[in-house]
Amino acid sequence: MLILARKKDRRIVIGDSIEIVIVEVGNGWAKIGIEAPKNISVYRKELVDEVVAENIRAARSATQRNSRSAADAAGHRKTTAKAAELVLQAELMKEKGE
Repeated sequence: MLILARKKDRRIVIGDSIEIVIVEVGNGWAKIGIEAPKNISVYRKELVDEVVAENIRAARSATQRNSRSAADAAGHRKTTAKAAELVLQAELMKEKGE
């Protein structure tokens, strides 16, 4: 892991197409801006962790039900994964102000 100290309005470049700018710094927090191509997804880690945990719970729940067939359980997991993707996309759009 690379750890950098940056002041307000300073930038970090990742590869050729991603820039991170320090927008504001406070006591124990920092507000950052991320400029990346539209084909690169940018999500908050805690949100991704929450969605993954929910997907695991849903998958376990689906496989524990005796009344559902394996095909139904797989379809349920796909639906849950798609819903999680939509939540992440909505969160990204909200953060970008779209």
